[in-house]
Amino acid sequence: MYNTSRRYSSKITSTTIKTNIKPTLSNITQINNNSNSNNNNNNNNFPERVFQLWSHDENQSFDSILLNSDFFPDFNIGDLVEVIDATIKTNQTINNNHNPNPNQNQNNNNQNNLTSSMNTQNETNVIDTRLILQVTTQPTSYKGVGHVVRQVSLLQSILPLFNLTVRKDVYIRHITNKESVALTFVTLFFKDQFINRGDMWRFKLFLQNTCIFEGKKLNYGLMRAQVGRLLGLDSRPVKCGYITDKTKIVFRSCSAHFIVLIQMSQEMWDFTSDGHLYFERFVNYFLPEWRSHLFPTNNYTNHSLTVILFSRTIYDESQLFNDDSKNSNLNLSDSKLFNSVDRLSIDSDGRYYQDFYKVILSRDVKTKWEQFTEILKQEFINYPKYTN
Repeated sequence: MYNTSRRYSSKITSTTIKTNIKPTLSNITQINNNSNSNNNNNNNNFPERVFQLWSHDENQSFDSILLNSDFFPDFNIGDLVEVIDATIKTNQTINNNHNPNPNQNQNNNNQNNLTSSMNTQNETNVIDTRLILQVTTQPTSYKGVGHVVRQVSLLQSILPLFNLTVRKDVYIRHITNKESVALTFVTLFFKDQFINRGDMWRFKLFLQNTCIFEGKKLNYGLMRAQVGRLLGLDSRPVKCGYITDKTKIVFRSCSAHFIVLIQMSQEMWDFTSDGHLYFERFVNYFLPEWRSHLFPTNNYTNHSLTVILFSRTIYDESQLFNDDSKNSNLNLSDSKLFNSVDRLSIDSDGRYYQDFYKVILSRDVKTKWEQFTEILKQEFINYPKYTN
């Protein structure tokens, strides 16, 4: 009896121990499952399969991206595709696998929260370098030179813009929500052609529901343009995006004819509070800033420039007529200074005046900026002699 009761009690204790251990094991498995699911969610942002990148030139196809139907059977014309460098995922997984202690994470998060308010002002200046393209040709099964199977092929001019190279591993993501990559502002540059308002309106309709990237050359009929600055959501600079009916498109000419009129008033020869002439402030401060906007160094501008100096000289009657003929009705031909009636005019106050104009540059495209400032300073010295 003693032995059986002892065995029975031992069984009972063993069962109680097992029942007490089971909840802890289940909690451990749940924690592991949750951690695995979190890692999977982070990795699900990237497609699971890696593709090899190829390139093609405009002689082969004008399309920005070509997909092989054997690998992308679900893609159709008009779909948006994001090309992701495979090294981005590997770098993120390395950072996730080397996480520090949770207490250190909390301290780092607190520090990041303190500095996040200081970085919000610079967030709009960070350029989004994602590559987003649109499928314009139905994917087909094709091979390259030497019967090499090409899975993904990009236009050759796109690769250096996004730091991509041939035979590089990339991920292909299908973007279903086009509004998430929509553009709010687009700048287009055109050159050596005339585009009126009607042409601009038709060009905007042509670009709707299409995907463009910075530096892309666009052709529509006889109109040619190149994509400049792009702004995405929240007015952030981006490299590419999708144009909707709400996108604002601005056309800027790179071969405009500018006519600059400089009024040589009496104040040009007066001194400012810092001891400089107003003309010197005009040449040294205003013109360089104006030039930086008109002729940027990183743009293929070809503007023509015309510069005209003008002024109005008002004469006193004592300078024009003799004392004997002052009260008589004489023509301006009796003037001391002028022999032509057409050279003088009378304003609304009854004063005699003459307008002077001198063209120092006419449709010039070759004169360098240093030569232009030298010409302008020389004309400033000689202008009083020209107007007597």
